[in-house]
Amino acid sequence: MESIFAFLKYLKEDGIWVLLIITVGIFSFSICIERLYSILYRFNINGKELMTKLKKNILANKLHNAIAICDRKPTASLARIFKAALINADKPSSNIQKAVDDISLEEVQGLMKRTSYLPGFANVSTLLGLLGTINGLINSFQSLGSANPEDRQTLLAAGISMAMQATFYGLIVAIPTLLLYSVIQNKTTGLIDDIDR
Repeated sequence: MESIFAFLKYLKEDGIWVLLIITVGIFSFSICIERLYSILYRFNINGKELMTKLKKNILANKLHNAIAICDRKPTASLARIFKAALINADKPSSNIQKAVDDISLEEVQGLMKRTSYLPGFANVSTLLGLLGTINGLINSFQSLGSANPEDRQTLLAAGISMAMQATFYGLIVAIPTLLLYSVIQNKTTGLIDDIDR
């Protein structure tokens, strides 16, 4: 409970930097949650299983069944790409290739959407933390000039402690953001590799 009161006191006295870091963190974690959901559930599908089912129906000349299989997961990237090829199966190969290329480009853009913001948010939160620390140290040393000699050590320790909190909160946002960015980037690359194959 004391730590909550200390945090609220910090926000009141010199917390503009932490409020900015929290704002950046909200944007950052919102993007991470949305991207993870999209990549793991919305765009993802078991490619080998899909290919096996489609191959079976295509070899049996049941294109409508193959298209229906793709329609079962209409948001999955591979299903949409296969569907584009199947719908154009009776056309020349150049038309099929163009349809597949167009939908593949659209899917890759959808997979990578907003991911590039995450390293920027991590850097901004770290820099805001540093800026808050520097601002806190400046304010701390300025207040020492007008303080009683016996209070200076206490004021300095409190000021430095308050200043360092900004760096602490900046890193609390930056580190998980970069870790989640690595996971998202890795999963996205895997899906794009599946699309290329």
